[in-house]
Amino acid sequence: MAKNIDIIDVMIAAHRGELKIVIQNGFFLMENTKSGERVRLNKADVAPATHGWWNERLAVKGEVYCSECGTIETQRDSNYKTRFCPNCGARMVGGVG
Repeated sequence: MAKNIDIIDVMIAAHRGELKIVIQNGFFLMENTKSGERVRLNKADVAPATHGWWNERLAVKGEVYCSECGTIETQRDSNYKTRFCPNCGARMVGGVG
């Protein structure tokens, strides 16, 4: 199983009916509602949620930086104003600060 599951993404998928959380023998399992596949969810698989936002750089037009780690992205970059920081993985909430 992939490490660092974003609990918000899990909750969204559960809300959409794409997966459900099952408790079996004292363990949490994620079950894919289409395939029926179950995967045990360990504490180590869930990353602490880090949230940030893109801040506009006043000195350079068209550049933003991550509020958590300071990574700079320009309009030419494919990661410009994405939902997640490509460096630290922070989920960007609230758009540009």
